[in-house]
Amino acid sequence: MSVTIERGASFLGVPLIKVRNVLRSWRYGASRDPREIAGRKDVMLDPRTVMVLLEELRDRSLIGIEGEDTAHPHDGLTEAGKALAGASGQRRTPKERAGRLVADLLERSRQINARTDLPFSVQEIWLFGSMIDPSRADVADIDIAIRFGRPEAFETTFFERFRDLALEMGGRSAVDAGGVLGLIRPEMYVVNQLLFGGHKRLFSVGTIEELQDLACPCRMIFDAARGGAVDDPVLPRHPKSAGRAAHIGEQRSLPDLFALRQPIQPIAADLTDSERYYGDEQIAVGPWSADDPRARLLADAPRSISVLKGAGLPERIKPNVVTKRFRPAGLDQRNRAAVLISEPVYPDPAQPWQTALMPNIGLVLSRSFVEEVDTVTYRVEVLEAVHKGVSIDFLSACKAVWWIYLLASTDLERLIRRDMEGESERRPAMSLSAPFAHEAAGALAELSQQELSDLVNQTRKRVLALRDGG
Repeated sequence: MSVTIERGASFLGVPLIKVRNVLRSWRYGASRDPREIAGRKDVMLDPRTVMVLLEELRDRSLIGIEGEDTAHPHDGLTEAGKALAGASGQRRTPKERAGRLVADLLERSRQINARTDLPFSVQEIWLFGSMIDPSRADVADIDIAIRFGRPEAFETTFFERFRDLALEMGGRSAVDAGGVLGLIRPEMYVVNQLLFGGHKRLFSVGTIEELQDLACPCRMIFDAARGGAVDDPVLPRHPKSAGRAAHIGEQRSLPDLFALRQPIQPIAADLTDSERYYGDEQIAVGPWSADDPRARLLADAPRSISVLKGAGLPERIKPNVVTKRFRPAGLDQRNRAAVLISEPVYPDPAQPWQTALMPNIGLVLSRSFVEEVDTVTYRVEVLEAVHKGVSIDFLSACKAVWWIYLLASTDLERLIRRDMEGESERRPAMSLSAPFAHEAAGALAELSQQELSDLVNQTRKRVLALRDGG
């Protein structure tokens, strides 16, 4: 009864399996950092693509408040998000082949019950889910519920016998597990070896009590009291079921992601916190090639671009003339975002590994999409730039251009992927400007314009290359 991702399914031009892996990693992995998620072996995407996916999954209500009915609600997965995160990516199996696996299970169960040296027996096996649905020609898994028995001869030596059998079958790692696991794992290992041949393959195994709680159609296929395999009819629910249990949620299904589309908006700027990017990763983002001196200069510089996320200063930022003059308000991370670009300082010479960040530039950026029937314009405006000293130093200017490029290329990727999804042929355009009265902001806008002049075409080529596996 699992949710299955169909072969070839995609979302925004990304294989849905990878989208699922991004969602799983964000919710259950060690980090929610898009850069770290992008580098996982089961993801392997550009960090900008991961940022686009996370933003779209949030906008389409797969990411949201989890545990709303508990004492500890938190930012997590909605029911739709859990459906995708828990979806199986394996191919569906024809019922004919699945039926052979079931027949093999029944024969193994008969052989187990014929032995007198085993500390368990198979009393009942019930089949449910798509295997008993006549409208399905194939299955994602084989849902079964099993009731085991314990022979009287092993009532007091149950654990010891499983331990001995596990050692005989080569399950040393199961036996060596400490604590409670040392009691549980030998049993799991032996049952898995004897009943499923060492791997459950398509089988999704539950207990009879869980089947009763589901209150779903089912049929008994093995009954030790009647000699083994039986051919009973399908019942509307287990005979001892009192109805669907309160803790059993509705059967999950993959949401219609296209139907959940929301109006496009720039990505949240705090996803681009570049303190998480290392030198080579910064070069990979662009805008300069690896042999460009600006790229090497940027890559060799300590990571020191801090996106402002609230009223206070980010950790390690040392107050100075920039922070005194730079007081951005109304930040929403999208239409209005701010960043501090700093250089490292060492407050204690005796502890050079402990650094603080001295801001050189404070920058406020505005981003928006203006959509029309045939065209869409992406607008970037450098609203404010406060700097230390008489002029902006070259390295800080490179860092500012890099951050603007990272944001703009991610926003444009989002636009292009959404238009691909909607099979739109709109002509994207981009504008970059600054208020006339802000000289420093104008200078940064002009420097950025040189690198972003062909960004729409560059981004389209990059997205198409990723989509086509290039």
